[in-house]
Amino acid sequence: GEQLKNMAKEFAVADMKDLGGEQLKNMAKEFAVADMKDLGGEQLKNMAKEFETTHISDLGGEKLKDMSKELSPSHMKELGEVRLESFARTMDGTQLAELNSQRLAVLATEINVNTIATLGTERLGTLVNNIETEELESFEGKRLSGMVDGIAINQIKTLDNQRKGVILNTLNANFLGKTKGFAVSNSQDSTTIANDFVDKSKDAKPVPEEAKAKMRGLFNKFAPKA
Repeated sequence: GEQLKNMAKEFAVADMKDLGGEQLKNMAKEFAVADMKDLGGEQLKNMAKEFETTHISDLGGEKLKDMSKELSPSHMKELGEVRLESFARTMDGTQLAELNSQRLAVLATEINVNTIATLGTERLGTLVNNIETEELESFEGKRLSGMVDGIAINQIKTLDNQRKGVILNTLNANFLGKTKGFAVSNSQDSTTIANDFVDKSKDAKPVPEEAKAKMRGLFNKFAPKA
């Protein structure tokens, strides 16, 4: 890895384009953690921009985790939606958990909002549990609801009450009438949302009945027991 790393340090962006994703992926496979640290985020980002999704999956979660640790959040954003989704799908929950909150937030916010729920319970559980609550509060409602809808009940039980509260409040702010308040009635089994959803979501499109029902289910899933 040492010789390849020294070569890669000298590559300009044009050199990487000439080499192509397949060659660069094969080089990256030989890098140790120390090599990646020495190369730095900028060079690694330029390499990763040449990867196709097949190259990313071929690298494997462990290498991608080591690479992601050296990429700054701004470097990650430059990789684009498709590559970042491939990064997230190739890493497992344990590998994702080694990334800090800012990097996880980039993965969670740059991935297509319509596919984030399909990342799987383990990965989504890691994102929901390890992204700082201040970051979660800034997520759009559809994205956060997709994330929490994809995690299992036993994962929800491990979340602390503050995190559950932030999730409930964020979903409430995005999907419920802000002036109607957040009226709940507690029972031993669940918490029922008393007030209904507003007719239009933030983008002024009507909220379908099934979406309303789904959101009620999410609130009941996350609401603390009485």
